Amino acid sequence: QSEDGGPVSSSSGISINVDDRFEQPTVDTTLFACSGIQGHGAASTKALAIFRRHSRVGGKLGGICTGSITLARAGLLENQRFTLHWENQPGFVEAFPDLAPSPHRFENDGGLLTCGGGVASTDMMLSMIAEDYGEDFAIAVADMCLNGPDIGTRSEQRSSIAKAISS
Repeated sequence: QSEDGGPVSSSSGISINVDDRFEQPTVDTTLFACSGIQGHGAASTKALAIFRRHSRVGGKLGGICTGSITLARAGLLENQRFTLHWENQPGFVEAFPDLAPSPHRFENDGGLLTCGGGVASTDMMLSMIAEDYGEDFAIAVADMCLNGPDIGTRSEQRSSIAKAISS
């Protein structure tokens, strides 16, 4: 969805068509923020209000890649376990010094689902499928996606080699 119902552009410049205008979702909707490389300004005041309202009525929220920046701007990450792409974590901590993102690929803290983007989005989706439909079905979906069967692992985003050389 977009605020005006028109296409939105990804951070790589690809135009994404949407189905509808961004309005208040029903409580059974999981609402995800995907904020791109302009995470600190990607969401409008109206969008932030919709995320806040959705949280207040008990709707599930999520952030993909830098989506946690939007959730932090909306004031929705206090006392929550969350993550975002490792590359954006130092700047995030500077902007939100009271919030500490996890190094994990994805986090599921009750009604809050966040991931570092990329393949971590698939990992998070598979954990959601396992929660809703069982681990056997999630493994079948993982096989269809050519993904491993490790549903719900808490592995870190960066390899030990990248960490060792601070790359």
